[in-house]
Amino acid sequence: MNFAFICKKTARITLSVCARYLVNIKTQQFDSYTCLLCDMLAVRCNFAELPVMVRVPFLRMRNDSSVMVWWREWRNPPDRGSGPVSAYVVYYRHHMETDWEALQQTTSTWAAVTGLRQDTEYQFRVAAVHQSGVVGMPSPMLTVSTCGSMYSGACNTS
Repeated sequence: MNFAFICKKTARITLSVCARYLVNIKTQQFDSYTCLLCDMLAVRCNFAELPVMVRVPFLRMRNDSSVMVWWREWRNPPDRGSGPVSAYVVYYRHHMETDWEALQQTTSTWAAVTGLRQDTEYQFRVAAVHQSGVVGMPSPMLTVSTCGSMYSGACNTS
Protein backbone atom coordinates (compact mmCIF):
# COMPACT_ATOMS: atom_id res chain seq x y z
CA MET A 1 0.00 0.00 0.00
CA ASN A 2 1.03 3.58 -0.51
CA PHE A 3 0.70 5.50 2.78
CA ALA A 4 1.17 9.21 3.38
CA PHE A 5 1.57 10.88 6.75
CA ILE A 6 0.27 14.42 7.01
CA CYS A 7 1.00 16.20 10.29
CA LYS A 8 0.31 19.76 11.32
CA LYS A 9 0.94 21.67 14.54
CA THR A 10 -2.06 23.94 15.02
CA ALA A 11 -5.07 24.17 17.26
CA ARG A 12 -7.46 23.69 14.31
CA ILE A 13 -6.53 22.78 10.76
CA THR A 14 -8.22 21.84 7.51
CA LEU A 15 -6.36 19.72 4.97
CA SER A 16 -7.20 18.68 1.45
CA VAL A 17 -6.01 15.07 1.33
CA CYS A 18 -6.79 11.56 0.16
CA ALA A 19 -7.91 12.10 -3.43
CA ARG A 20 -9.71 15.42 -3.04
CA TYR A 21 -11.48 14.69 0.26
CA LEU A 22 -11.66 17.58 2.73
CA VAL A 23 -10.92 16.54 6.28
CA ASN A 24 -11.35 18.68 9.37
CA ILE A 25 -8.97 17.82 12.18
CA LYS A 26 -9.38 19.22 15.68
CA THR A 27 -6.81 18.84 18.42
CA GLN A 28 -7.75 18.70 22.07
CA GLN A 29 -4.62 20.43 23.36
CA PHE A 30 -2.84 23.40 21.89
CA ASP A 31 0.67 22.65 20.61
CA SER A 32 0.04 18.96 20.08
CA TYR A 33 0.42 17.42 16.67
CA THR A 34 -2.45 15.68 14.97
CA CYS A 35 -1.52 13.21 12.31
CA LEU A 36 -3.51 11.76 9.45
CA LEU A 37 -2.42 8.36 8.18
CA CYS A 38 -3.84 8.10 4.69
CA ASP A 39 -3.95 5.00 2.48
CA MET A 40 -3.79 6.67 -0.93
CA LEU A 41 -5.06 3.62 -2.83
CA ALA A 42 -8.12 2.75 -0.80
CA VAL A 43 -8.80 6.36 0.26
CA ARG A 44 -9.01 5.38 3.92
CA CYS A 45 -7.90 7.81 6.59
CA ASN A 46 -7.19 7.11 10.25
CA PHE A 47 -6.53 9.84 12.79
CA ALA A 48 -4.20 9.72 15.74
CA GLU A 49 -3.22 12.51 18.07
CA LEU A 50 0.50 11.95 18.41
CA PRO A 51 2.02 11.28 21.83
CA VAL A 52 3.48 14.32 23.56
CA MET A 53 6.19 13.90 26.21
CA VAL A 54 5.59 16.62 28.84
CA ARG A 55 8.19 15.60 31.42
CA VAL A 56 11.85 16.64 31.24
CA PRO A 57 14.32 13.73 30.88
CA PHE A 58 16.79 13.13 33.75
CA LEU A 59 20.57 13.01 33.90
CA ARG A 60 21.73 9.51 34.86
CA MET A 61 25.50 9.79 34.30
CA ARG A 62 28.04 12.04 32.61
CA ASN A 63 31.75 12.18 32.00
CA ASP A 64 34.03 14.25 29.77
CA SER A 65 32.72 12.80 26.48
CA SER A 66 29.29 11.26 27.11
CA VAL A 67 25.97 11.78 28.84
CA MET A 68 23.40 9.16 29.79
CA VAL A 69 19.80 10.35 30.01
CA TRP A 70 16.69 8.48 31.10
CA TRP A 71 13.00 9.29 31.05
CA ARG A 72 9.71 7.94 32.29
CA GLU A 73 7.79 5.94 29.70
CA TRP A 74 4.99 7.77 27.92
CA ARG A 75 1.70 7.55 29.82
CA ASN A 76 -1.49 9.59 29.46
CA PRO A 77 -1.83 11.33 31.88
CA PRO A 78 0.46 13.12 32.69
CA ASP A 79 1.70 13.01 29.10
CA ARG A 80 -0.67 14.01 26.29
CA GLY A 81 -1.87 12.63 22.99
CA SER A 82 -2.66 9.06 21.97
CA GLY A 83 -0.77 5.80 22.15
CA PRO A 84 0.24 3.18 21.90
CA VAL A 85 3.90 4.13 21.87
CA SER A 86 6.32 1.73 20.17
CA ALA A 87 9.68 3.50 20.71
CA TYR A 88 11.45 6.72 21.69
CA VAL A 89 13.85 9.09 19.96
CA VAL A 90 16.49 11.08 21.86
CA TYR A 91 17.53 14.44 20.41
CA TYR A 92 20.58 16.42 21.48
CA ARG A 93 22.51 19.52 20.47
CA HIS A 94 25.29 21.82 21.60
CA HIS A 95 23.55 24.64 23.48
CA MET A 96 24.60 27.23 20.87
CA GLU A 97 23.33 25.19 17.89
CA THR A 98 19.87 25.40 16.33
CA ASP A 99 19.73 21.95 14.70
CA TRP A 100 19.07 18.78 16.70
CA GLU A 101 20.86 15.46 16.22
CA ALA A 102 18.72 12.33 16.67
CA LEU A 103 19.78 8.95 18.00
CA GLN A 104 18.23 5.83 16.52
CA GLN A 105 14.85 4.83 17.91
CA THR A 106 14.94 2.75 21.08
CA THR A 107 12.39 0.80 23.10
CA SER A 108 14.40 1.49 26.26
CA THR A 109 13.82 4.41 28.62
CA TRP A 110 17.47 5.49 28.65
CA ALA A 111 20.16 6.34 26.14
CA ALA A 112 23.85 7.20 26.14
CA VAL A 113 25.07 10.01 23.90
CA THR A 114 28.79 9.61 23.20
CA GLY A 115 31.45 11.51 21.30
CA LEU A 116 30.71 14.82 23.01
CA ARG A 117 33.23 17.58 23.71
CA GLN A 118 34.51 17.93 27.26
CA ASP A 119 33.40 20.79 29.49
CA THR A 120 30.61 21.70 27.03
CA GLU A 121 26.92 22.38 27.58
CA TYR A 122 24.38 20.24 25.68
CA GLN A 123 20.60 20.09 25.52
CA PHE A 124 18.58 16.86 25.41
CA ARG A 125 14.94 16.01 24.76
CA VAL A 126 12.93 12.84 24.10
CA ALA A 127 10.00 12.12 21.79
CA ALA A 128 7.66 9.14 21.81
CA VAL A 129 7.01 7.27 18.56
CA HIS A 130 3.38 6.34 17.86
CA GLN A 131 2.86 2.73 16.74
CA SER A 132 2.10 4.10 13.24
CA GLY A 133 5.78 5.09 13.07
CA VAL A 134 5.30 8.84 13.35
CA VAL A 135 7.37 10.67 15.97
CA GLY A 136 5.42 12.82 18.42
CA MET A 137 6.29 16.17 19.91
CA PRO A 138 9.47 16.12 22.06
CA SER A 139 9.77 16.75 25.77
CA PRO A 140 11.02 19.95 27.35
CA MET A 141 14.82 20.25 27.33
CA LEU A 142 17.34 18.98 29.83
CA THR A 143 20.57 21.01 29.85
CA VAL A 144 23.76 19.23 30.96
CA SER A 145 27.47 20.03 30.78
CA THR A 146 30.03 17.35 30.12
CA CYS A 147 32.90 17.13 32.59
CA GLY A 148 36.29 18.75 32.19
CA SER A 149 39.42 16.71 31.76
CA MET A 150 39.94 13.79 34.13
CA TYR A 151 42.77 15.75 35.78
CA SER A 152 40.56 18.69 36.74
CA GLY A 153 38.73 16.95 39.60
CA ALA A 154 35.55 14.99 40.23
CA CYS A 155 32.52 15.22 38.00
CA ASN A 156 29.12 15.37 39.67
CA THR A 157 25.95 14.07 38.00
CA SER A 158 23.99 17.15 39.03
